[in-house]
Amino acid sequence: VTVSFNGPAKKDSVDQQVNLLDEELALYPTAVGIAIVDSNACEVQFDLAIENNIPIIAFESGSEYEGIEAMISINNIEAAQTATNKLCDTIDDKGEILLLVHDSTSTSSLERIQGITETIETNHPDVTIGGIYYLDDLDETKQTIADTKNEELEANIPADVDPPEEDSKLVQADDITDEEVLVYLLEQHPKAVGCIC
Repeated sequence: VTVSFNGPAKKDSVDQQVNLLDEELALYPTAVGIAIVDSNACEVQFDLAIENNIPIIAFESGSEYEGIEAMISINNIEAAQTATNKLCDTIDDKGEILLLVHDSTSTSSLERIQGITETIETNHPDVTIGGIYYLDDLDETKQTIADTKNEELEANIPADVDPPEEDSKLVQADDITDEEVLVYLLEQHPKAVGCIC
């Protein structure tokens, strides 16, 4: 058995995964195993695979696509329920929590959110979800942080110096690290007592 591995440079790159799947299917493999980044993005490629008798096996994050031969993963809802119950025990079953979700498109993330919210609604009435943040969708937050930093920097520019032009700001959104985003989110929720990631 020969196994070739190919994947997008970033785990949340839907377009790159679709393109790589196209390339792999053009080689007519015996089978395809895939951890699907976006549960709806690969249906055309899956149709092509089925037409060419190439079975599809999904790992960890699946799809509603009916032609998938097998799905290999944990039970995401059950895993989320376990994590939620453990966190709620740790915070004495009261307070605000945040959800930091790995992406906004995969089946695994959507099922985990479902498991967390249902468990809190059913079993932990004194726990609230203060925010759900998708780690693949933080560009707006990064821009907000960059704007705030630029405002602070501009406020410290001496009166006899012109502030920078809009397109040449001192701090760009791309300069903001994931750690800075997480610190910012925690600052927006000073009453948060826990996070589920």
